[in-house]
Amino acid sequence: MSDDQDDLSLMTAAARKAGDLVMDYYRPGETVSAAAGVTFKSADNPLTKADLECDQLLHDALTEARPDYGWLSEETADTPERLGKKRVWVVDPIDGTKEFIAGLPQFAISIGLVED
Repeated sequence: MSDDQDDLSLMTAAARKAGDLVMDYYRPGETVSAAAGVTFKSADNPLTKADLECDQLLHDALTEARPDYGWLSEETADTPERLGKKRVWVVDPIDGTKEFIAGLPQFAISIGLVED
């Protein structure tokens, strides 16, 4: 299996685990419960406990498997360390947090891998 195929398999497995985690908080057709811990990073920019837990799960799964890759996530403070890496994981743990909170099925776990 090529490195690209290995990375794709790793991304897919991590996304599935993260999806299971996120779906524990999701309430189709209704607003998430108080257990989701909705806060705001800024006006009209919500953040949930699910975002943070998903971010941590993805970070651990992806960077432990590929410690030589960098990391950039919407929910993690950026560091200049990633700039020296050949490959960088780029993540939005819940892309569509507003829809997730509202119980709308228009959200995704977004994982990309950038090279050079």
